[in-house]
Amino acid sequence: MKLKRILPVVLVALLISQAALAVMYIWKDGDGSTHATDRRSEVPRRYQALLRHIERDRYVSAEGLGFEKDSKGNVRFFDHSSPAKVITKQQPNQNRNVMRGATPGKPLTEEQYHRIRRAYLEWGGEPVPNVKEVKVYRIISPDTFQIKDRQKVTYIGLEFPSELPPNSDIFKEAVEYQKKIMEGKYVKLIHGKKRYDGKGRLMAYVYVGKDMFVNADLIMNGYAKANIRKPNTDYKLLFTRLENFARKSMLGIWSSKYSLHTRGQ
Repeated sequence: MKLKRILPVVLVALLISQAALAVMYIWKDGDGSTHATDRRSEVPRRYQALLRHIERDRYVSAEGLGFEKDSKGNVRFFDHSSPAKVITKQQPNQNRNVMRGATPGKPLTEEQYHRIRRAYLEWGGEPVPNVKEVKVYRIISPDTFQIKDRQKVTYIGLEFPSELPPNSDIFKEAVEYQKKIMEGKYVKLIHGKKRYDGKGRLMAYVYVGKDMFVNADLIMNGYAKANIRKPNTDYKLLFTRLENFARKSMLGIWSSKYSLHTRGQ
């Protein structure tokens, strides 16, 4: 009799514990509303193909769809394929070659382009989708430029080393490079949680057209070093990886000519 009374209680407890341990699949709709389910069949169609890689802790498809698992094993899907959330691709062009052993001025190969694209897509955050288009009137320094009303803008997540003076070749080269791609043109700005720095400069992630994420491009080519400060830390992983690449490739400021790579910076 006691066993018959205890058995249902045990079964109920087991069912409750299994429910508590069930993996949750979480995603956001286009309007920002969050949804969750413990059934794979209820995962939105656009994320279904990702379930083939569910044994991983993190995965991003070539289209920008991906997921990452939290500490409890729950799966959080994200979508970087829309214009507001996309991680901008570095397109092949004739102005720079950023891969190991290469020199600026040569076009990227198809293989190099896809490697860079994958590096961008591996970043897992979401930029603030408040995009502002402005005209660049003047490049002031390697990490500062001027827009309308004499407002100065600086790039989030990077800085040009203060020990390299304005008369250094790399200072001049970084300025000339930005003049070619930005001066007199319209760029898109995306702001972080903190909008101004201690010098009154507007801080932003900067995009040229649809193909160039300038902050990442400058770090990747050795025209600046990563300098990630809270609360604007959206691209911390990406910028750190790109700086490591530039250091190892001895590009720009990391060239043996400037000796920064020997100073542990």
